[in-house]
Amino acid sequence: MDLRKTWKRLDLSTLTDWVNNGQQEGLHLDFKQLVSSPSLTKEDRKIFAKAVSGFANSEGGVVVWGIDARKDADGVDAAIALMPLKKPKVVLGTFKSLTGDAASPIVDGVDHRLILDGSGGGFVATIVPASDHGPHMAGHGESRYYKRSGDSFYKMEHFDIADMFGRRVRPVLSVLVIDRVGMYFNERAGSYEPLIAIENTGRGIARFPFLRIEVSQAYSLNREYGLGGGDAGLPERREFGARAGGVFAGGVDHVIHPGTILQVQRLKTQRNISVDSQMHEDLIIDYEVACDGVRATKGRLVRTGGDVLKFVKRDLLEKYPPK
Repeated sequence: MDLRKTWKRLDLSTLTDWVNNGQQEGLHLDFKQLVSSPSLTKEDRKIFAKAVSGFANSEGGVVVWGIDARKDADGVDAAIALMPLKKPKVVLGTFKSLTGDAASPIVDGVDHRLILDGSGGGFVATIVPASDHGPHMAGHGESRYYKRSGDSFYKMEHFDIADMFGRRVRPVLSVLVIDRVGMYFNERAGSYEPLIAIENTGRGIARFPFLRIEVSQAYSLNREYGLGGGDAGLPERREFGARAGGVFAGGVDHVIHPGTILQVQRLKTQRNISVDSQMHEDLIIDYEVACDGVRATKGRLVRTGGDVLKFVKRDLLEKYPPK
């Protein structure tokens, strides 16, 4: 789950759908009401501090303020009604002013978004990233350490707190498609051979990186040429049968430092592209990426056939400009 992307995309339509469909709270999502709006009571401030502490000490999360949640048939808190905040812009400003004192030490990256309902009310969505600098104690009079488990925040036990003091900084991995032309046949045609890479945007070193990919049928791994020297950026463990793809896993000599990219393997397409080509197949990549100490993340990357055509044609024109 890409928390920041989810948070940025939140709108009134999404919140309405959540209520209509009984969206459950979970490890990364929480719904809250305020006792008083637009002014926040002492209890509201404690609830806010608890959420910042709990999500920061766990895996991060998003809180939507202005949704009523109750236990559903599964015994999980789920959205049942929109409860728009009065003067939401004032509430937003209050949350921003309270953020610095919500937890100690301060949690980096906490942010808030305003979602208006068109009738003067609205909602505030707060994102709290997972922190590498915990444990974080809730402020605003709460003065306890919290963690997120399931759909609730819990007071941390002594052993939880002691363990977090020894927590190391963590890597954050994502998978990239780097567009490239593999071969120029002449000034009018070339081959599309993108690179698959792993990027580490976290603060910790990624050790023993792992990547599993499956690609759409019009594409396959370019095992003949690899990354230019015949080898993948990570050793390949096995091949898939039904869909083209592979599994790559690194050893002690394969690390991805913070702020760097590790190229893993090249792909190739069955059809070359010319300046006259009108259609091309979409590139679809389903992936699973992980490393030592980091939970595996699954996702999908898509390059439309139109985008592929535009890239190759533009590259051909740059290499062979019209005379």
